[in-house]
Amino acid sequence: IGCAVGDYDNDGDGDLFVTGFRAAILYRNNGNGTFSDVTRAAGIRDCQFGSSAAFVDYDVDGRLDLVVCEYVRYDLGDGLQCGTSDGKRDYCQPGYFPPLRSRLYRNIGDGRFQDVTHSAGLRSEYDKALGVVAADFDDNGFPDLYIACDLTPNLLYVNQGDGTFKEEAIARGCALDANARAQASMGVDWRDVDGDLRPDLLVTNYWQETHNLFRALDGGAFADQIAAMGLTGSSLNRVGFGAGLRDLNNDGWLDVFITNGHVLAHPETTTPGCPRAQTDQLFLNLGGGRFREVSDAAGPWFRTAHVGRSAVFGDVDNDGDLDILLVPNEGAVALLRNNGGNTGNWLQFRLIGRRSNRDGIGARIEITAGGRRQRDEVRSAYSYCAANDLRVHFGIGNAVRAERVEVRWPSGQLDVLTDVAAGRIYTVVEGEGLR
Repeated sequence: IGCAVGDYDNDGDGDLFVTGFRAAILYRNNGNGTFSDVTRAAGIRDCQFGSSAAFVDYDVDGRLDLVVCEYVRYDLGDGLQCGTSDGKRDYCQPGYFPPLRSRLYRNIGDGRFQDVTHSAGLRSEYDKALGVVAADFDDNGFPDLYIACDLTPNLLYVNQGDGTFKEEAIARGCALDANARAQASMGVDWRDVDGDLRPDLLVTNYWQETHNLFRALDGGAFADQIAAMGLTGSSLNRVGFGAGLRDLNNDGWLDVFITNGHVLAHPETTTPGCPRAQTDQLFLNLGGGRFREVSDAAGPWFRTAHVGRSAVFGDVDNDGDLDILLVPNEGAVALLRNNGGNTGNWLQFRLIGRRSNRDGIGARIEITAGGRRQRDEVRSAYSYCAANDLRVHFGIGNAVRAERVEVRWPSGQLDVLTDVAAGRIYTVVEGEGLR
């Protein structure tokens, strides 16, 4: 169903974790183009209905830990059958099933993990979790977790810095929509859309539910300002899944891409006006977090309906703009090559940790280019059931260089670069600078 990629053994190559129904597999990269199933030896157990997953160093010990979203308790032998009023077999809604609790596995070294879900404070009994993303939103040096849930309140686990988390989504204003209702949430991303250097949360939802754009406020609170940002009406007749807050035209502002598709096989009787196959959407950031939909002008793909699920972001051709790989529920995988994104200048950074985890996951990069500051973190897990390009990408518009680049590693190490020319992919080694 989903996957996560990260170098959990710090040997220099990416390992793969795959989720599924009644199964989850950890594949260790052998470094020669092959993988070995090390699930049992690694201590990964009790995965029942996994969806999204994330490698994240939650305790900042230099080893990547693993978060696994779990969905609902379902048994093929329970005899439950669902369908339409005219007798067609169809998907059973999640309200029929009890939730599962998502799990946290701590990397204890030597290739082994320990289930610390309960002791670390991930104790919600109502997950029905589908999406996960990590970011250090409160600037304490430890990554926090946001989990998107289906029909139950979304979860914000705030990292206490002592190996434990405290769930604070309702208290901080990012569990429910603007009308205080839980929604059917799927995809999620966590980045700064309005230029105030604080990460904002994008969450995609079900038919007749608006998506959420939880804007970061003073004091660590959030407010759903999806309407004020111009992202409301066009989402109501769609079911949103994979999504990303990414600068797709390199103007220095993060845009929104959402892939859509219904979960029902025959939605015409229960959700009129919302077909199974749906068109994807692209919204350009006009600056400061106001958006305008440009889907019709974005290419033929956006005029054809698909049953969308996962959206994966990365610069596959290394030309400086971000491309999108789409994995649908039906049909072939599609690669959307970005042909117009590099009209603005750009910078990309690949990180190699020494004291920190090898991938640099959780490191924060802040650039100043053209007198404007931007900030992002190294992460692979966001969107929906996806593992994305680990390189950190910045569009910088007309600027020809970054006057200053600061890399704050999970270990606390600060590396500073100056006069960094645009149009290149840089490798930064912890404590050593540019390679």
